[in-house]
Amino acid sequence: MDFDIKYLPNIKFDSNELLDYFHQIERDFPHMKWTLDEALDTLNHKVNDVYSYNMQTNFKNNQIPCSPYHVSPKDGWSEEILDDDGFNNPTDLLFGITKRIVDKIPNVRQMGIACHPAGTMIGQHIDNKDFLKIHIPIQTTDKSYFIFGDKNYVMEVGKAYLVNTKLMHGTNNMGDKDRIHLLFKINPDDLDFIMNTEFII
Repeated sequence: MDFDIKYLPNIKFDSNELLDYFHQIERDFPHMKWTLDEALDTLNHKVNDVYSYNMQTNFKNNQIPCSPYHVSPKDGWSEEILDDDGFNNPTDLLFGITKRIVDKIPNVRQMGIACHPAGTMIGQHIDNKDFLKIHIPIQTTDKSYFIFGDKNYVMEVGKAYLVNTKLMHGTNNMGDKDRIHLLFKINPDDLDFIMNTEFII
């Protein structure tokens, strides 16, 4: 795959509905907000104020806020986590527009909303090579960057993007407000179908 980021015009959705959904989970599900646990391995990224909400989890107890990072027994979750293929256990946050995404796009896993306050920088790294990610900005600025090597990309609200997380990449929010993205992983085996099918969410 010879790309960093691809805009996916075939995934169509109402960005106002997505923003309303985010405000609803902020208001009605504060107990599902994840914030950084000092014990969690975040690969030395500057993530002190990062927070997230997850529509899918790998915890058996889906009422526990789930980290956007991979969790394992070394992080103290030996009794709660599912097996390594369990990042599709729905939480109470999987409803409305996010439930429609899961119903329409095949094999969606580890769906969540990642929130990077101003000043957050995620150093360049490679994610799990078994999957690709789709990012849908809910709120952003023109100074919030997705970085591949020495290239900076700006994502726009109202658009869906395929991100090649098998390559070295990072982020840097140099804007003045939180960068809020809905994101989820897909299986590369589904890529042709996903890129060549119109999804009206």
